[in-house]
Amino acid sequence: MLALMPRPTVYNKDDGAWDLNDQEWEMQFWPRIIFADCGTATGVAVVWFHPTRLMDLQKASTRAILATWTSYAGGEENGQAQEILRLCRGLGGPAGLCVGLEKFTVQKIGKEETFLSSPRIASKIEFGLWSGIRDHDDVVRRRAAIWQNPSDIKKGAEGDSRLKVLGLYKPGPDHINDAMKHALLHLGRVRNGGLGTFERLYGWDEGWKDA
Repeated sequence: MLALMPRPTVYNKDDGAWDLNDQEWEMQFWPRIIFADCGTATGVAVVWFHPTRLMDLQKASTRAILATWTSYAGGEENGQAQEILRLCRGLGGPAGLCVGLEKFTVQKIGKEETFLSSPRIASKIEFGLWSGIRDHDDVVRRRAAIWQNPSDIKKGAEGDSRLKVLGLYKPGPDHINDAMKHALLHLGRVRNGGLGTFERLYGWDEGWKDA
């Protein structure tokens, strides 16, 4: 289940970008993508990254990753959506937060009650974001979610192999690793879109330029 505030895995600890003694501040400072792959167990991935490193086309986009965290939300649908929205509240702020969701694509019709769990949970999250969340700084902010298709990523073992090479694979429900694949895809798309795309999705904090 989700924690109220994540305890991320930090990379490149010696480069000075991330202060291990003040992790809550770092989690609310650096740009971060929360991606949720909704279902009977909703996988969640959070990736914090360095924006100027992401825009450095001489290096792989994954070199910009500062920290990651993955988990899942289980149980009834309203509760799952509320857990994701609480995570967004804790990691919100005036700039730096983007929230992504996987679109629901019908591949075959199912009769089980949980068949439409994914779009129901995702729509609750989207509605909560658009209605407005009172962030950790007590300011209510509305956000639009970004959406990616299931076919945008490689499911199963073929896609998992890249996560394993990067040290980002986590044993457990498939939705967790699929959420991380979506987050990495998002970073690549933001880089391809350039600084204008980044600022449209994340805003801008002058502190990022000098960090």
